[in-house]
Amino acid sequence: MKATEPQSTETAQALPFSGEEIPLSQIVAATNAAIYARSEGEHPAYLFVSEGAVRLFGYRRELLLRPGALEELIHEDDRAAATLAFSTSPDFGTAEYRILHADGTFRWLRDQWQRSESGTKTFFAGTLVDVSSLRETSALLERETRQHMRAKRDLEQFAHVASHDLRAPLLAIGTLAEWLETDLGPTVGEEGHEQMRLLRGRVQRMDRLLSDLLEYAKVGRVKISPETVDVKELIEEVLDLADLETSVTLVTPKELPSLFTARLPLKRVFLGLLGNCARHHDALPARVTIETRSIGEYDEFTIADDGPGIPPEFYDRVFEMFQTLKPRDANEGSGMGLTLVRRLIEWSGGRIALSPNTPRGVVVTFSWPKVWKAIPTASGSIPRMAIAKALKDEKSTREEKGS
Repeated sequence: MKATEPQSTETAQALPFSGEEIPLSQIVAATNAAIYARSEGEHPAYLFVSEGAVRLFGYRRELLLRPGALEELIHEDDRAAATLAFSTSPDFGTAEYRILHADGTFRWLRDQWQRSESGTKTFFAGTLVDVSSLRETSALLERETRQHMRAKRDLEQFAHVASHDLRAPLLAIGTLAEWLETDLGPTVGEEGHEQMRLLRGRVQRMDRLLSDLLEYAKVGRVKISPETVDVKELIEEVLDLADLETSVTLVTPKELPSLFTARLPLKRVFLGLLGNCARHHDALPARVTIETRSIGEYDEFTIADDGPGIPPEFYDRVFEMFQTLKPRDANEGSGMGLTLVRRLIEWSGGRIALSPNTPRGVVVTFSWPKVWKAIPTASGSIPRMAIAKALKDEKSTREEKGS
């Protein structure tokens, strides 16, 4: 049997299905698709609109089919560009523009069309998709990106000013304290010497803080030339540079990987992590075990020590700026060490995490690319895809903490 002709403006073309014919209009209605046919010329008008298109606009079909309705519904700021796209697309085209919905709001539509023919008539058949939510999300991401970059520039400017303009008078204060202590000699007394020692300690801490801030601000702004790096040799350089041979007993595999990477950032990461193992240990020498494994495009390193460890509730806090778990007078660090380490690792495309060691201590796990791909721009800005990924990761982290 054949289906009866639909009593609507939908196309009555029929398609064979299991011995019967189903009207194309029925298929269009079932998909809820916003489909239309549009006339040619400088003043295009709808010749046909599906039920999905009627629901998309919110108007009655007869109003949409009225001559001039299409141009009237398009936002006046988008009308000229949309009309130009309609009239200059020979066979197919795409445009995005705002239309006035029946509820009085403007909504963004993505319009895709293609030239079609029916007998002697030529028209454009197309689809409409509401992309308002996508536009809002994109605008939100762009605003957050601008705010992020503004905050980043402010931090870089502050770090640059602080490191250059504040370090000179700060070092002068330290030198003056030494002169005073020398000139006053025994008249200072034990309490005076202790106060001078504390003053010099504060100066050294502040100087280290300013140096670390400058180094933090430089991440992503210095041009990097990758080279082949033997990780085992690099670690030996770090131990010698930081004078850790006597304070750290290192256990490593016979072989560690060679990477085609940026030497200085990776060296700074190992310097920060191994230095922390010795600096915060309560019974030197610290026993530190380094292991590695290959994971796709990255090598994963684990650095495990046998020190006092870090309470799990502080695993996130230790990566924040200016955070230390010991009183300031017991630790003259800047509180920037692990912050800088994490920034360098994430700038390379890797990740870092902490976990408890057995029976005591902490395990630091981080990944580093086998082949260097982090190419900084002149401004040190982060590519948009990287920011989108970071926002997605941050959202996932918040959801995990909330669960």
